[in-house]
Amino acid sequence: MSILQMDKRTYLISTLTEMSDALDDEAMAVDIGKIKDTVAHAAPEILDNQWMKIYRYCVTNVNDEANPNHLKCFLLYNKKYTEYKDKYL
Repeated sequence: MSILQMDKRTYLISTLTEMSDALDDEAMAVDIGKIKDTVAHAAPEILDNQWMKIYRYCVTNVNDEANPNHLKCFLLYNKKYTEYKDKYL
């Protein structure tokens, strides 16, 4: 499904799923699953703010420069946030 066909919530959840897959870490998958649950239940008017939760999680937990999965996740986050801004903001 392309970004043009997704609503904000679907895009955010899809992004989180891709980030979890890129990290390939079970503990992080649980954490990201919790963020996905928050996004799924967030009011529509605050969906844009969910990027800050994702950002804070990444700054705190996805910060090992020597880990190629962390770099992959970082690049994915940047790409997806840029696409989101261009499409929805």
